[in-house]
Amino acid sequence: MVETSSFKIEDMIVLTGISNTLSKMDEILDLVKPTFTNYFGTPYEYETEKLKQIPENNRYAVLTTDVLGDDNDAEVMFGFDFDSAEENQAPTLFASLYCQEDHPTGYALLEIVRSSTSPFDYYDDDGLVIAWFEIPLVTFLPLPNQKEEMVEWFNEKLKEIKEVIHTICRIRA
Repeated sequence: MVETSSFKIEDMIVLTGISNTLSKMDEILDLVKPTFTNYFGTPYEYETEKLKQIPENNRYAVLTTDVLGDDNDAEVMFGFDFDSAEENQAPTLFASLYCQEDHPTGYALLEIVRSSTSPFDYYDDDGLVIAWFEIPLVTFLPLPNQKEEMVEWFNEKLKEIKEVIHTICRIRA
């Protein structure tokens, strides 16, 4: 077990509001789940429950595996990430597509993300290919309809991922 440092005043502030914050994140994720399920199938929750992801991956997210149906471990995920590709931008909303680089799907995704027309904000290709969209949560703070805007952002990005998956299927055919 990893040893942690002592509690600090920041921890006390976080803990007093954690339940309310988790409820807000759950509400957003639950509103997006029907679109996610329609596009990619039932979310995979065994061993990847949202709360378990916080200490393991510093995120609170929903995912599904094997989205292409060929056991390539391709995953689609969306949620809240407490890290960011950009400095001082966390926490963020994100939607991502992941697959093994040494699989035909990985080669096709790599071709897409390296192109000048890639729809993704970021990608990483170190043995696996992860392509994702992200936007800082702070972007939504001044909006009077935060929840609706976040749901719309997630739904738009999941639709873009669905379109990329269709393109991958055409490339592989």
